[in-house]
Amino acid sequence: MRVFVTVVAVSLLACGASDSGQSGADSGPGSADGGALADGGCADCGQLADLTLFVFDQSNKQILRFEDGNRDGDMMDSKEVSVFFNNDAGLGIYNSQGMVALGSRTLLATDNLAGANNDDSNVIRLDDSNADGDAFDDGEASYWFTGVLPAGGALTFPVSLTAGPDGAVYLVQNEYYNTEQPDMVYRLEDLNGDDDVDDEGELSEFFDITSRGEPIPQVFDLDFAADGSSYAVDIRTPEENTASVDRISPDGSIMTEFIDAVGFFTLTQDTDKLVFPGNVESVAYDAVNDELIVSTIDLRSIKHLVALKDLDESGAIDQPGELRVIWDSEAGNAEGFLSIRDLHWIPDGSLLLTDSGAGQIFRLVDENQDGDFNDPGEAISLYDRDKAADAGLPVSGNLFTTAVWIDSTR
Repeated sequence: MRVFVTVVAVSLLACGASDSGQSGADSGPGSADGGALADGGCADCGQLADLTLFVFDQSNKQILRFEDGNRDGDMMDSKEVSVFFNNDAGLGIYNSQGMVALGSRTLLATDNLAGANNDDSNVIRLDDSNADGDAFDDGEASYWFTGVLPAGGALTFPVSLTAGPDGAVYLVQNEYYNTEQPDMVYRLEDLNGDDDVDDEGELSEFFDITSRGEPIPQVFDLDFAADGSSYAVDIRTPEENTASVDRISPDGSIMTEFIDAVGFFTLTQDTDKLVFPGNVESVAYDAVNDELIVSTIDLRSIKHLVALKDLDESGAIDQPGELRVIWDSEAGNAEGFLSIRDLHWIPDGSLLLTDSGAGQIFRLVDENQDGDFNDPGEAISLYDRDKAADAGLPVSGNLFTTAVWIDSTR
């Protein structure tokens, strides 16, 4: 996010007919070989012209909306980037770490930093109902979830928002900075269609993260597989190299470790792509090839994208063939790249990377279908804040959480 993929922001991405479908904050890459679309994939969706991106600009406390309006392969032309929402009017969003797109003009966004217009953490629904490119007009911003929890008390620090395969939205509450509420994954669903989840039965506890025991996982991203399993980025104590990816069972009854930092090192130490993460950043699920994609920061400051698949169904990544490095920052094909904040998988086999530090959005495409994204020309810059002013576009600060909507009817 995980997006994520969020990711992603980021969750599963689905093709939409007009504005029907869903996409989420945290999703991630392509095919069995890391790029080419496999049989059974969505060949008609996921092209750049089908995508609408929403990205939270943490520096300027605003949400930017991106699209490739002229279909030239980037999002750097007139009117392709706009300020979708900020804190100038009505409800404010001051720090969003989780977003889910409900359509090309409709968005759910968490807020975990109280501001002048909202006192508590919550989820805001933004709907550009008059299609003027923003959600500033009367009635276009409203509370989707006010933050009141079923066991009492209020939401304090939401760090991920993800669309599940069951149509519900899942929110991660992380109490790393606070002990008012337990760390929890909540399930939210608008059952009566009134555009909020504050009615009886619309919010429930899906998984109590504290039940895992000490050390309590510090979950900062989440994405779902097709079978309902969810995978969480756990950054418990990255300074001690205990970061991991954990799996939550489909019924929310148990969390187990899928792979940890030592596992990454052990399974790559005899290869030419050694991975020893000081931290795991984002996680995203490849729905075509049933693979999990994770982004890591190596102790040597190398960034990797790694594809994981539990081939022997042991419940963990424990064999060399179950891990593949599909991109790394040493390839040098992403000019100006600094860091991955969000990761998304697109059904045509490409990946979207939100680079917070550089203020860029990259798309990775396996042009030669060799199973990775490391070759020249395979990292395409869709948006670059250093060039935005010359193009007459909004200049972003630190690009953060990202949500993706796919509309294959454009």
